[in-house]
Amino acid sequence: MNRYVINKIQKEGITLEVYTGTIRLYPYNYSPRGWILCNGAKFNIAQSIALFQLIGFTYGGDNKTYFNIPNLIGAEPDPNLKYYMAIDGYYPVGS
Repeated sequence: MNRYVINKIQKEGITLEVYTGTIRLYPYNYSPRGWILCNGAKFNIAQSIALFQLIGFTYGGDNKTYFNIPNLIGAEPDPNLKYYMAIDGYYPVGS
């Protein structure tokens, strides 16, 4: 999510904090902007270094150029919902 969108949301009084790696259910047949379908697909490390730093090769990968995101197809509580992972968001920093 870019800073313009975040500033616009904050000015309109809407609170939206999404951390990179967050997984949510959405009723869409497409990936919302800044999200990727959790279908076990390969994801290039160079495309999202922050996401890679968080999940690494936990769900697979080639240990060089790509890593896999989780495959949650079939785990949905309702067939009209799909799991998506945030690829744009705040980076969670430990205290």
